[in-house]
Amino acid sequence: MSGFESMDDDDSWDDDFAEGLIGQTLLLGLLYFEYDGTLRERRQVFGVVESVHRVAGIAIREEKSGEIFVAAPVLDAIEHGTPGVYQLSDDDDEIVDPDFTARISITAPLRS
Repeated sequence: MSGFESMDDDDSWDDDFAEGLIGQTLLLGLLYFEYDGTLRERRQVFGVVESVHRVAGIAIREEKSGEIFVAAPVLDAIEHGTPGVYQLSDDDDEIVDPDFTARISITAPLRS
């Protein structure tokens, strides 16, 4: 069985929540780390959720570029946004009152 097939059996997937994300704004903060925990890059993605699929991921049409960014289908990382101004780092755009927010950390594997 592949990792994708096992995700289909995941009891934490919430179809109603996933469906409710479509058409909503999502601010996604991505933190990329080296295998030793050193921060390599920060990225902020903001836009409207176009689709959500437990295997294919969460497709977000980025507000600034109009391009589609596909995030991992990790619903547990997504929270309702509280009113306010959001900014992952000083270099990122300020986002006002997103419908939902999420922060995901990605760690590179140790390569020999």
